[in-house]
Amino acid sequence: MSFSDWTQGVQFAKALGLKVIGIDARDEGLSLTKEFGADVIIDARKDKAEVVKQVHAVTDGQGADSTVCISDAPPAAGLACAVTKMHGVMVQIAQPDVIEIPFQEIILRDIKIHGSLICSGEESRRMLEVIARHGITARTVPFKGLEKIEELVETVHGGKIQGKAVIVVDEEQIEHEKKLGAKF
Repeated sequence: MSFSDWTQGVQFAKALGLKVIGIDARDEGLSLTKEFGADVIIDARKDKAEVVKQVHAVTDGQGADSTVCISDAPPAAGLACAVTKMHGVMVQIAQPDVIEIPFQEIILRDIKIHGSLICSGEESRRMLEVIARHGITARTVPFKGLEKIEELVETVHGGKIQGKAVIVVDEEQIEHEKKLGAKF
């Protein structure tokens, strides 16, 4: 998933009045997570036990009520479960080929795992209302022209992009939409 998805999630959670703990294994992700309002930032490059300890330190020893995993990295889903409180919910949004979760998280800690990719029309309407009411934004990193697709893919896969990568096919249309009030 891109940083934009993560930062939009942080903005949504904050708009809904939730406390946000941002966990990432990249400097760019940690920086953006902080910039977009997470209450606590934790570097996932630390030992798993240390990450869990840090989450417990800010959740009265319980763990997060729920977590959302947007990383394709093999240990991400297991870490998301580990920082979730007992009987909590972990929502898997990233789509790796295989999701690895230690059985202890499911069996001994009773972590409920939900997958999510799409939402209903009503959920979409409610999300748009939150976007409009709270000014939720997406940071974009434009690549101009279809010939930039390979560069876009390399940049995204390199993990250094800070925003949602987009290909601009028709710059004149973008300028026209800006005159109409669109914000890019």
